Amino acid sequence: MLGDPDIIENQSGVFLFTMAFQEGLVMCSLVWTLGLIGIRLFANIEFNILQWTITTLLVGSAVQFIVFGLKLILFRNPVTNAEILTLFEEVRDELGASRRIQLWSRSTDKGVFLSTSNLLFKAILLSESAIGNILGKREKGKVVLAREVLMLGRVNPIRGFALGLFGFWGVSFSELFFFVYDEFLTMELWVTTMLLAFVVLLLGLILIPTMTSKSYRHVERILENTYGSSP
Repeated sequence: MLGDPDIIENQSGVFLFTMAFQEGLVMCSLVWTLGLIGIRLFANIEFNILQWTITTLLVGSAVQFIVFGLKLILFRNPVTNAEILTLFEEVRDELGASRRIQLWSRSTDKGVFLSTSNLLFKAILLSESAIGNILGKREKGKVVLAREVLMLGRVNPIRGFALGLFGFWGVSFSELFFFVYDEFLTMELWVTTMLLAFVVLLLGLILIPTMTSKSYRHVERILENTYGSSP
């Protein structure tokens, strides 16, 4: 989500469209694992580590696709304003951007300029007031729109899906074995696995901001070279 205070008066959150996806997956994973523990304790249904792993990965995938589908159903409303569509086409042509990126509108009295990317679609969501602000300051608005298109183009949906799936599995793993690890793993193997997961998480916390910063700098350079300025 990007914007400029002169162009977008209020980048208001549209919850499902903008929610931190990782936090949503964590909550779903917690509910899923508590359900498994409840089934095991009260229904006396046993399962082994392989069954749990396969089922958890399938459920994690399903949760992500359900959220993607809900976003598509609730927010897919293609922009009909000919002027902003023309500007959008100009930006995509000038940048050689993917035709997969869509422009959607949102009927609200708040200034919305948001974007999302996943395996099903890539979209920029604009309110009518945001469209008016972009067209009112056309050159500046064009650069802001171009920056959003460039950032969306650099997002890898497959990597995002895989990270979400790993997070779903990791949270479920931690919670499940906190309660019943002795049913599946020795204490030593459980501790080793948790330490490895911690190292992976720590590396992610270090590398992801670095990669994001590099992406921003790369986008800023393209904007400078193409339009002579950046927002």
